This record gives sequence, C-alpha cells and structure tokens, in this order.
Amino acid sequence: HAGSMATVNMTCKMKHLSQAVVSSALIFVSLVCSDRLKSEEQQATTSVPPIAEGFVPIFNGKNLNGWTGHTDGYHVEDGILVCKAGGLLLFTETQYTDFVLRFDFQLTPGANSGIGIRYAPPFQPLQDIEIQILDNSAKEYKDLDGKHRHGAIYSVAAAKPGHLRRVGQWNSQTIAVQGSRITVTLNGEVILDKRLDEFNLHPDMQRPRGHIAILGHGTPMKFRKIGVKELTAE
Repeated sequence: HAGSMATVNMTCKMKHLSQAVVSSALIFVSLVCSDRLKSEEQQATTSVPPIAEGFVPIFNGKNLNGWTGHTDGYHVEDGILVCKAGGLLLFTETQYTDFVLRFDFQLTPGANSGIGIRYAPPFQPLQDIEIQILDNSAKEYKDLDGKHRHGAIYSVAAAKPGHLRRVGQWNSQTIAVQGSRITVTLNGEVILDKRLDEFNLHPDMQRPRGHIAILGHGTPMKFRKIGVKELTAE
C-alpha cells in the first residue's frame, strides 16, 4: 500500500507540475502577443513614416497637403503616396534652391515617371531638369539609350545601370542638388554625379530655385518616406 500511495502522490505532483508549465507557457504567449499588438498599433497610428535623420518630411503620409498640380491623379494609402493610372505632374508648394531629396519608390511593370528639380510651371520637356524614374526591364524601353533610362538627367546625362531592384520591390534614392552639381544615389550606390554647367543647356535648366515635382507619365507607382534636407550654397 505504501508503494501505491507513493505512486499516487507522484502522479498528482506531476499533474500539478504539468499544469504549472502550461500556465506559464500561456502567460508567456499572451505577453508576446500583447507586445506585438501594441507594436503594430503604434506603427499603424504613425502618420509620417520615419525618414533619415536631418530630413524634413514633405509628404505627411495622410493627405496631399503641401502639394499641388494633378492631385486627382494621386491618393494616399497606408502612409504611401500612390500615383494612379493616368497620374501626371504633382509638385511642392514650397520652392528650394540647394537640397538633398530622399524617397523610396516602388515600380510597377512599365512604370515611367521622373523627379523635377527646381521646377517652374508649366513643365517643358528639355527645358526643365528631370531625373528619370523608369522600369529599365520593360520590353517597351529596351531600345532607349542611357540618357533616357532610370537615374539619368533626362536627355542630358546617363546614370550607371545595374542598381535598380526588381519591379515590386522598394528602392531608396537620394538626389543631391547643390549649385550646378547633381548627384543621384540609388540603393546606396552613386549612379550619377554631374555638373549642369558642363553641358550646353536651355537657360531654364540652369534655374537656381524652384519646386520639387513628381513627373508622372500616366503609369502607376508608389512613393514613401519623402524628405528634404536644405543645404547652404556651395
């Protein structure tokens, strides 16, 4: 009988121990899930996606305040600026002289857009500085020369190819404009570094001050984390 009682006691202890382990595991899982939900809620309620230190957001992640132009061609979705099919020119209300612009962009197949530098309306091709944004992999663009591919100063200077991510992935880009010098960095790699005064350009392309523009060409694409850091004159 003593042996039977010992067995019963051991069984009861093991049962209680098992219940304690299960309870501890449930509490741990509950805490992890709670922390994760709080983190997700904080991310969801953040109106302006974080951008690099020293940059001032020029897109607030909620609406098109601070922008003008073809506003019907764009909308905001989950903190992302979406250029709809048919979206055209959108530009800042503020003008800039020397600055660094940084932004993320996501291409769709055949996407074609651009960034206008020191823009003054109305947009005139070959009379305004445009940094090309393009799906270089699209068949319809396979015969374009380097001056019309992604990162180029449109029709002026080609960018170094090979650093654009696949369609559907996010790319990060900065465009530094100081005096006559324009430097484009794509996903951490400098793909263009040119001085405008090295070229025989239309006088308007030498404009010292103007707006920043998204030069939509009617194809859908997305932008996020758009910020500007103003620079002192060189």
